[in-house]
Amino acid sequence: MGHIELINVFKERLEIIRSGKCQNNYFKDYYSLLLRQKNAFVMLRKSGGREPWYKRDTKMRNERQLSILSEEELVDIAANMNLEFIEPGWIGANLVFEGIPNLSYLPSRTLIMFENGTTLRIDGYNAPCRFSGGSISKHIGEQTQDNAQTDTALNFTKAADMRRGLVAWVECEGEIRTGDEFTVRIWPQWIYD
Repeated sequence: MGHIELINVFKERLEIIRSGKCQNNYFKDYYSLLLRQKNAFVMLRKSGGREPWYKRDTKMRNERQLSILSEEELVDIAANMNLEFIEPGWIGANLVFEGIPNLSYLPSRTLIMFENGTTLRIDGYNAPCRFSGGSISKHIGEQTQDNAQTDTALNFTKAADMRRGLVAWVECEGEIRTGDEFTVRIWPQWIYD
C-alpha cells in the first residue's frame, strides 16, 4: 500500500475541487482531486509523434489522462542529473505516489484502487523525452533559444530511463486527496513469444 504525495492538475484535463490556496501551481497538501471527465474531449486526444502509425492529429482514445510519478524515482532522477531536486510539475506530473517500489515498472492494465472506489488504470510507461528535460533546463535557469537541446534536456532522457513514471486513465470516478492510501492490483503477466 502506498499514498499520494502530491496532486498537480491541469484544469483543461480534469475537474478539480479546491479546498485551499494554490502554491506554485501544485495542489500540494490542500487540494483534493475530483477524477471526473469534464467533457467528451477528455476521452479523446489527437495522435502525435508517439503514434507514427496514425496520420498526425487523428482522434484517438486518451489513455494519457494522468501522468504519475514516484517520489523515490524522482529523487533518483535528480541525483542522476546532479540536481538538488526536480519539481514534479516541471515534467508534467499530475500525481506523485510514495511507497510503490519501482513504480515505472508496473505493467499495463494495473489498477490503482482507492478506498472510496476511485480507480486508475495504468496504460503504460511514460518514456522520458528531451522536451520534459527542456522544462527542467528552463526551471533551473538555463537560458537558451531551445531548452530542449541543452545538455540538461538531453541528459534527462538517460537519467530518467525506466524512472519516468506512468500514464493512466480514470476507470472509476471519484475524489482523491493528498495523503490518501491506495492498493495496487497487478494482473497475471506472461511473456509473448
